[in-house]
Amino acid sequence: MLPRLENAGLIICIDDRDFEIGVPSLVNMERAVDNSRHTLVVLTPAWIHSEWTEFESLLAGTADPAGRRRKLIPLMLKSCNLPSRIAMLTYADFTRSPEREAQMTRLVRSLGSAAETLSHPDSSKQRPHAVTVPNPFGDTGRITDSDQFFGRKELLRQIFEELGKGVNLSVVGESRIGKSSLLSMVCALGPERMGLPPETFAYLSLAWVDDEDDFYAALCDKLGLPEPLRGYKLTRALIDKSIILCLDHIEKMAWDSFTIYAHSQLRGLADGPAAPLRLVVASRSPLMHLFSDAPELASPLAGICRQLDVGPFPPDVVRAFLAHRLRGTGVTFTDSEIGALLAETGGHPAKLQRAAADLYNVKRKT
Repeated sequence: MLPRLENAGLIICIDDRDFEIGVPSLVNMERAVDNSRHTLVVLTPAWIHSEWTEFESLLAGTADPAGRRRKLIPLMLKSCNLPSRIAMLTYADFTRSPEREAQMTRLVRSLGSAAETLSHPDSSKQRPHAVTVPNPFGDTGRITDSDQFFGRKELLRQIFEELGKGVNLSVVGESRIGKSSLLSMVCALGPERMGLPPETFAYLSLAWVDDEDDFYAALCDKLGLPEPLRGYKLTRALIDKSIILCLDHIEKMAWDSFTIYAHSQLRGLADGPAAPLRLVVASRSPLMHLFSDAPELASPLAGICRQLDVGPFPPDVVRAFLAHRLRGTGVTFTDSEIGALLAETGGHPAKLQRAAADLYNVKRKT
């Protein structure tokens, strides 16, 4: 969604890229809303549950409480019960995949025409739409927007196929190769691909936790349990549940702050056809190297997980990715330039993003 809007010549502000670090989130949101012609609200059950109250208090101070200036534009990504303040507005419906392209066209058209229909006492204060297309490369960190995700169709197909068989998976690849993004896409696309409720999928990064106690607290929170549990109490609480747990940075469990009991319980919760958990774990090293078999640990996690390797993009995917991102920018890369990018980056996604961003900046100046 973001590339389409930016390629349409719109200046977009998003939290994880544009918000100022160290500033309270509400202050960042207030500044963004105040300095933007429109605020797009992407509606999901999780967002309504966790962030609507804070955002509603911010909206109360805007200059468009009745919605006449179309300041607030709702986008329904996943079906949810709408707060009354949003329910009175017409939303773009992105819940059905076959209609998303038509809805995106409708949204871009609406954003373009809204500027012409605004009524303001001082028209000189209206902000013009941007005409400079932002650099389409340079993404960093975990990608959570499926529109931004690229190049792992076959790997995702394998993952969903194996999960459908009840298989636990270990995703292995070097740093910044795209493992975290892949796990995010399992959670984002899994409900539709596997025909399961969204709450069936949970993502947890061990980079967020400090030690074993913190891990159990975060795990139980992600699994929808009201309090931190472990041991038999956790096992009992998960009876009759079926959850696909995407566990990122699993190598942290090899640190001294984790005991063999955490490894053993995680294995026990995911072992067997009736187990409450199916695991998709991500690490830089194979599990057999992280958790070696030992007398006090009957079987390592590697014993219940099939390994899938995440490698760099092949040349055809690199070319398709570059063409996709350059669409609508007015910039093209020559075959020799693409060959140089391949030679420089080896198809590594993060390295490719940086190198392509640099080349794009050079091409824009010429």
